[in-house]
Amino acid sequence: MSQGRFADARASLDAVIANSKTVQVTNEALRTRAELNLKEGKLAAAEADARQALAVAQQAQGGLPYSDRTGMAWMVLGEVQTQRGEGAGAAKAFHAAVENLSNTVDADHPMLLRAQLLARD
Repeated sequence: MSQGRFADARASLDAVIANSKTVQVTNEALRTRAELNLKEGKLAAAEADARQALAVAQQAQGGLPYSDRTGMAWMVLGEVQTQRGEGAGAAKAFHAAVENLSNTVDADHPMLLRAQLLARD
Protein backbone atom coordinates (compact mmCIF):
# COMPACT_ATOMS: atom_id res chain seq x y z
CA MET A 1 0.00 0.00 0.00
CA SER A 2 2.84 2.39 0.84
CA GLN A 3 4.23 1.82 -2.67
CA GLY A 4 0.93 2.83 -4.28
CA ARG A 5 0.08 -0.72 -5.34
CA PHE A 6 -3.48 -0.47 -4.06
CA ALA A 7 -4.93 -3.35 -6.10
CA ASP A 8 -2.25 -5.73 -4.84
CA ALA A 9 -2.70 -4.49 -1.29
CA ARG A 10 -6.47 -4.96 -1.50
CA ALA A 11 -6.11 -8.51 -2.85
CA SER A 12 -3.72 -9.40 -0.03
CA LEU A 13 -5.92 -7.83 2.65
CA ASP A 14 -9.04 -9.53 1.30
CA ALA A 15 -7.25 -12.89 1.45
CA VAL A 16 -5.99 -12.27 4.98
CA ILE A 17 -9.46 -11.28 6.19
CA ALA A 18 -11.07 -14.30 4.54
CA ASN A 19 -8.53 -16.77 5.93
CA SER A 20 -7.48 -15.28 9.25
CA LYS A 21 -7.61 -17.53 12.26
CA THR A 22 -6.85 -14.88 14.89
CA VAL A 23 -8.63 -11.78 16.12
CA GLN A 24 -5.42 -9.77 16.06
CA VAL A 25 -4.73 -10.48 12.38
CA THR A 26 -8.36 -9.93 11.37
CA ASN A 27 -8.53 -6.65 13.28
CA GLU A 28 -5.29 -5.34 11.81
CA ALA A 29 -6.24 -6.33 8.26
CA LEU A 30 -9.67 -4.67 8.59
CA ARG A 31 -8.09 -1.47 9.91
CA THR A 32 -5.56 -1.48 7.10
CA ARG A 33 -8.22 -2.11 4.46
CA ALA A 34 -10.25 0.76 5.96
CA GLU A 35 -7.21 3.01 5.54
CA LEU A 36 -6.79 1.79 1.95
CA ASN A 37 -10.45 2.52 1.22
CA LEU A 38 -9.99 5.95 2.75
CA LYS A 39 -7.00 6.66 0.48
CA GLU A 40 -9.03 5.60 -2.53
CA GLY A 41 -11.99 7.78 -1.53
CA LYS A 42 -14.26 4.81 -0.83
CA LEU A 43 -15.69 6.30 2.32
CA ALA A 44 -18.64 3.93 2.79
CA ALA A 45 -16.36 0.89 2.47
CA ALA A 46 -13.81 2.53 4.77
CA GLU A 47 -16.47 3.12 7.41
CA ALA A 48 -17.80 -0.43 7.12
CA ASP A 49 -14.30 -1.89 7.60
CA ALA A 50 -13.53 0.47 10.48
CA ARG A 51 -16.77 -0.45 12.24
CA GLN A 52 -16.13 -4.14 11.68
CA ALA A 53 -12.59 -3.77 13.07
CA LEU A 54 -14.06 -1.99 16.10
CA ALA A 55 -16.64 -4.73 16.66
CA VAL A 56 -13.98 -7.46 16.39
CA ALA A 57 -11.73 -5.61 18.83
CA GLN A 58 -14.50 -4.97 21.35
CA GLN A 59 -15.62 -8.59 21.24
CA ALA A 60 -12.04 -9.73 21.84
CA GLN A 61 -11.74 -7.57 24.96
CA GLY A 62 -13.50 -10.30 26.89
CA GLY A 63 -14.94 -7.94 29.50
CA LEU A 64 -11.78 -5.87 29.96
CA PRO A 65 -12.51 -2.14 30.03
CA TYR A 66 -9.79 -1.12 27.55
CA SER A 67 -7.89 -2.51 24.59
CA ASP A 68 -5.16 -1.12 22.36
CA ARG A 69 -6.82 -2.80 19.37
CA THR A 70 -10.09 -1.09 20.23
CA GLY A 71 -8.27 2.22 20.56
CA MET A 72 -6.65 1.84 17.15
CA ALA A 73 -9.99 0.87 15.57
CA TRP A 74 -11.56 4.00 17.07
CA MET A 75 -8.72 6.01 15.51
CA VAL A 76 -9.43 4.69 12.03
CA LEU A 77 -13.16 5.26 12.47
CA GLY A 78 -12.45 8.83 13.56
CA GLU A 79 -10.32 9.42 10.48
CA VAL A 80 -13.11 8.08 8.26
CA GLN A 81 -15.70 10.25 9.96
CA THR A 82 -13.45 13.28 9.60
CA GLN A 83 -13.27 12.66 5.85
CA ARG A 84 -17.05 12.29 5.73
CA GLY A 85 -17.48 15.64 7.47
CA GLU A 86 -19.00 14.06 10.56
CA GLY A 87 -17.26 16.18 13.18
CA ALA A 88 -19.24 15.04 16.21
CA GLY A 89 -18.76 11.36 15.37
CA ALA A 90 -15.07 11.91 14.71
CA ALA A 91 -14.62 13.69 18.04
CA LYS A 92 -16.36 10.84 19.88
CA ALA A 93 -14.15 8.31 18.10
CA PHE A 94 -10.91 10.18 18.88
CA HIS A 95 -11.89 10.56 22.55
CA ALA A 96 -12.65 6.82 22.74
CA ALA A 97 -9.27 6.15 21.13
CA VAL A 98 -7.53 8.26 23.78
CA GLU A 99 -9.43 6.50 26.55
CA ASN A 100 -8.48 3.04 25.30
CA LEU A 101 -4.91 3.81 24.30
CA SER A 102 -4.02 5.82 27.40
CA ASN A 103 -4.90 2.76 29.47
CA THR A 104 -3.04 0.21 27.34
CA VAL A 105 0.07 1.75 25.75
CA ASP A 106 3.01 3.87 26.90
CA ALA A 107 2.40 7.61 27.24
CA ASP A 108 4.73 8.32 24.31
CA HIS A 109 3.16 5.80 21.92
CA PRO A 110 2.71 7.48 18.50
CA MET A 111 -0.93 6.41 18.13
CA LEU A 112 -1.82 7.77 21.56
CA LEU A 113 -0.07 11.06 20.83
CA ARG A 114 -1.92 11.34 17.51
CA ALA A 115 -5.25 10.49 19.17
CA GLN A 116 -4.67 13.12 21.85
CA LEU A 117 -3.90 15.73 19.19
CA LEU A 118 -6.97 14.87 17.13
CA ALA A 119 -9.25 14.74 20.18
CA ARG A 120 -8.41 18.39 20.89
CA ASP A 121 -9.65 19.65 17.54
